[in-house]
Amino acid sequence: MWWHPSPPGRGRSPPLDYLVYGTGIFVIEVWIFATLALVFLAAMGVRLPRFSQAAPEPSRLELLSPVEFPQTALRVPLLLGGFGLLVGWAMTLAFKARGLPVAPAALVQLHSHTFFFILGYLMTLLAMRTVGVREEVFTLTYRLGLVGLPLLVVSWVVFNVFRLHSLVHVVPSLLYFAILFLGLGGLWGRFGLRAGADESFHYVRGALIFTWILLIGLAAVGPVIALGWDTRPDVTVTYKQPEGQPYPGPYPEKYIGTAPVARSPRGLENLHLSPGSWSHVAVAWLLTLMLFADPVGRGLGGFGPIFLAATTIPLAPWFNAVGRLAAWADLPAGIGALWFAGHPLKFFNTFLLGAVALVLIRRWRTTGGPADAYV
Repeated sequence: MWWHPSPPGRGRSPPLDYLVYGTGIFVIEVWIFATLALVFLAAMGVRLPRFSQAAPEPSRLELLSPVEFPQTALRVPLLLGGFGLLVGWAMTLAFKARGLPVAPAALVQLHSHTFFFILGYLMTLLAMRTVGVREEVFTLTYRLGLVGLPLLVVSWVVFNVFRLHSLVHVVPSLLYFAILFLGLGGLWGRFGLRAGADESFHYVRGALIFTWILLIGLAAVGPVIALGWDTRPDVTVTYKQPEGQPYPGPYPEKYIGTAPVARSPRGLENLHLSPGSWSHVAVAWLLTLMLFADPVGRGLGGFGPIFLAATTIPLAPWFNAVGRLAAWADLPAGIGALWFAGHPLKFFNTFLLGAVALVLIRRWRTTGGPADAYV
């Protein structure tokens, strides 16, 4: 059986702290993601009694843009996201809340990668709409995701249930990379470009191209790990194995630490996950800047903060990747690029964007809002 609630050797009752923390996390996540689901449904045009109005009026501080995003594009991500949440909650209650190792280990990837696929797909569509690609290219990407995303999730389910070789999910991932490369081509202007865009728009677009290439490179490390080491669902490259047992191996019965990163698949996993997740965040912020550069610049009285943010945001995941790669290669500086450049830049970007938001709110509350600066 591919899943069992009580792995061998762990028949004792779970510690109280696992039950309290695991169940507590489950309750909090249900509340948070229920809220996100309501936001998704509202974005799809679904009007729910007591939660939404028939025709809500824009807030005085609300930013608008002329970019039209198809509401139907949110349906598949909402369904897949719900499934990914169920997998995560099942792992929390069946394993984490009971102090048991996740079995098979690849359930973790089924949960996490589902959301990465969703985010990459939605950001690609939004980037295409923002830069103004031709309708036929956007439609191709949109339909490719409608097929590719469910196929990818199903392939990860098959990998976990039937314990097939990792090729079963690596091959369908080519569709996902095709979506990302179409998005890169759209940002590059290969499929059309918005006319009359100002300098700030193109500067942010350049930062997005840099970050998008980095994101593709970091995402590509995943198939390398899958074909080289994670060929079976019961194998994880994350953890140390008990003495005398080969690494990598299954999720350990007793946690004895994560595996060393130097010249190991664990180091590549760090490269794949950490700067990879930072790159998604960077792309999301840069897309926001590109969408609203004009009203934000006018509200700030100049575009200097936008140029500054567009310069520093891509550098945080870049230095994270440099540090992770150096740690894997066992270079003398090791992970120093992450500690001394990546993390400081990440905090700087967070404070910069927060300061920009506070300044805009303060100014727009006294001037009547950004209505005269809508793009």
